[in-house]
Amino acid sequence: MRVGFVLLCLSVPFGSVATAQTSALMSEPDFAIRIVDESVAQGALQGPVGDDRVQVAHPGNGMPAELWLKREEQIEGDALADAKASISKNGMPIIEFELTPKGRDQFASLTQENVGHKIAFVINGKVITAPVVMDPIQGGKGYITGNFTSEAEARAVVAENDADEPFSKR
Repeated sequence: MRVGFVLLCLSVPFGSVATAQTSALMSEPDFAIRIVDESVAQGALQGPVGDDRVQVAHPGNGMPAELWLKREEQIEGDALADAKASISKNGMPIIEFELTPKGRDQFASLTQENVGHKIAFVINGKVITAPVVMDPIQGGKGYITGNFTSEAEARAVVAENDADEPFSKR
């Protein structure tokens, strides 16, 4: 999927290396926004200490099967106030989200510091999209667009976690 804004990527020294971890082995929130470590070669089995190798939900169209994501500075599920499936102005399925005041401030800072770099939106342990941040995003609201084939599929992603709440707020 693609998000309705551009996001981030960081260079990390290769002084130390971590072994690959998959999202199945990690205890991750159901929703997270994480920095993509673009210093790691595509397909690498090892990455820097402090990075996790996370599966991409819909690889292809320029998205690899996995991305290396930094653990530091991530925004987790407790920053999410609301999420729902919807249809964009151009008729494409999207997931709209709103962050809490704390999440809004974290996201504004993250996007301010990472203009021109990629960030990843992770839902249920898989990268949904990893856009490049074009401008700082201050409002705490946004949407995720991309490889959904229908609004029903977008709803399924939102509902996959919990019938009462779209995403857990860990």
